[in-house]
Amino acid sequence: MLSKTLARHWSSRNIQMDDVVQDERGTIRPRSGSNGSRGPSSTIGKLPPLIADDRGRATAHVDLGDEELGRGAMGVVHLARQGPLRRDVAVKTLLDESVGAEERLQMLCEARVTGALEHPNVVPVYMLGGDETGAPVIVMKRITGTPWSELLADPAMLREREHVLDPLVWHLEVLIQVCNALHYAHDKQIIHRDLKSENVMIGEFGEVSVLDWGLAVSLQEDNDLGLPHASQIDSVAGTPTYMAPEAVAVLSDQIGVATDVYTLGAVLHEIVTGETRHDGDTMTDVLLAALASEPYDYGESVDKQLADICNRATAVDPAERFASADDFRLAIDAYLQQRHSLHLGAEATERLDELCRSVADCHADDEQAAVEIYRLYGECRFGFREALREWNDSLEAADGLQRLLEAMARYEIAHDNAQAAAAMLADLPQACPEIEADLVALKSRLQERQAELDAHRLQEDTAPGKGTRMTILVLMMLIWTGCYFVLGAMMRAGVFTNGHAVFTGVVLAYGAFLAVATFRWRKVLWQTRTNRRFLWGLWAAFVASISLWPAAWVHGAPFGDVVAANLLLYATVMWMSAAAFDGRLLWGAAPYLIGAGLAAAWPAYAWEVMAVATLTAMGAAIMVWRSPATSNGTA
Repeated sequence: MLSKTLARHWSSRNIQMDDVVQDERGTIRPRSGSNGSRGPSSTIGKLPPLIADDRGRATAHVDLGDEELGRGAMGVVHLARQGPLRRDVAVKTLLDESVGAEERLQMLCEARVTGALEHPNVVPVYMLGGDETGAPVIVMKRITGTPWSELLADPAMLREREHVLDPLVWHLEVLIQVCNALHYAHDKQIIHRDLKSENVMIGEFGEVSVLDWGLAVSLQEDNDLGLPHASQIDSVAGTPTYMAPEAVAVLSDQIGVATDVYTLGAVLHEIVTGETRHDGDTMTDVLLAALASEPYDYGESVDKQLADICNRATAVDPAERFASADDFRLAIDAYLQQRHSLHLGAEATERLDELCRSVADCHADDEQAAVEIYRLYGECRFGFREALREWNDSLEAADGLQRLLEAMARYEIAHDNAQAAAAMLADLPQACPEIEADLVALKSRLQERQAELDAHRLQEDTAPGKGTRMTILVLMMLIWTGCYFVLGAMMRAGVFTNGHAVFTGVVLAYGAFLAVATFRWRKVLWQTRTNRRFLWGLWAAFVASISLWPAAWVHGAPFGDVVAANLLLYATVMWMSAAAFDGRLLWGAAPYLIGAGLAAAWPAYAWEVMAVATLTAMGAAIMVWRSPATSNGTA
């Protein structure tokens, strides 16, 4: 049953579905004798005889064999031998002698069209004549090969026969040759109207031939080929699964170059999807699909550029299609040139998506994830760069590179790597103010952090105040070493006997010295944490001593034992100083520890032991600070 949509288009031309017949190759055409089957406004005329005898086998120019090469809706093709040139040819005759004048005229027009199109992708016609009944007989080049439709349907056959590594590229190159044939025909003002993969033959040596010009029309009012003018079309004809909307609606004023461009797009659709452009359960459904020609969603399996070419070529409005078959060819050719770039970009985009997922899941201390991120970044960057090198105008590659660099810039900012983030932003194809603002904020934070770190390092640095510390130590070493030696000699000479009282006085003198030194060098000693710890260490020694000697004096503790205890306190202070700000000072604790043992063993020489221990410990500290800091010391 004819749909209302088709009926609306066909009613003005009085076309009924019963007026249309479909052959075994899927092509529909007006039924013989129906309204709309008027055909070209010319007559066959008298053709020169090719078949001379009564049997119709031997001819004046060719010997017709028994081997049938193929047959269509109206004609059959036999293998023949062209004697004078000693070559095999193909001879096409009518399928049935009872066919009417309309079919004869159509075959005649097909022969003249094919003969007029002297192009490498159109089968050459050698001769045109008639049989004993006057029906057309066409002698043409014998084409041996495989219909393109079979190679599209059977990739294994294509690989076996053509040794094809990339089927898509091979099919597109075939399509380019078809475009060349149609563009040549259009230049001769001829429209094919029934292009499909089945009407393209692939020869044994890769030759591409466009066949079946039986529905061809002319764009020229007066043509000597006997073709009908496009404006005379008043019935639906073509292959529904490939047909353009204007062909289905029989809009003869729109039939033209764009109609063949549409069928080129339909063939391209078949190449990329493996299916015909229009589909349906019935012929009416297919015709309605062709009439609507909705844009097709090719999904991610088809490159966007190729999908855009398909949808543009099969647009409903002829004006929105490619202006010519050659423009369509140029678009395919450009795609082939850019295809490698597109594939590099697509592979890089897949890795970019993986990188973005890794970045989202990465934690600050995940070193393995960071290694993977940088690996993916390197692969992505190389892929996008190579894609742009091969096709500088690739929007996909440029967009992918933009996304990659933005993602890595954000990643570096999140990990406080301002230098790497700045490098990413410097390479951005297009500036990103938002990320640039984030980088400025990061640099500000890092500067603040660096200032804090510098201040902390300054506080821990042993260089500031080094001279002052050494001056104090040298003074202490000279004063107290000499003092201890003198007091030891005086005590043994009997000048005094109460060592406790004298040592208490020495400690008080030490406190007075510290007070003067603290005031004299206050700015330096309070400048850094290291200097303050040094000062606290000296005062700690004073506090320990001033607490020890008066108590020992009151309790009458042996002088040698008290000196030993005092030396142990100094060793403890030296050890604490080493732990607090310079580990190298630990060597200064050793003389005090040794001195403590000697003072306890020989109390009569406790003053001298104290002097030697002080001299050695202070000297060790001075030597430490005169030499550069080592790995186990603090600078």
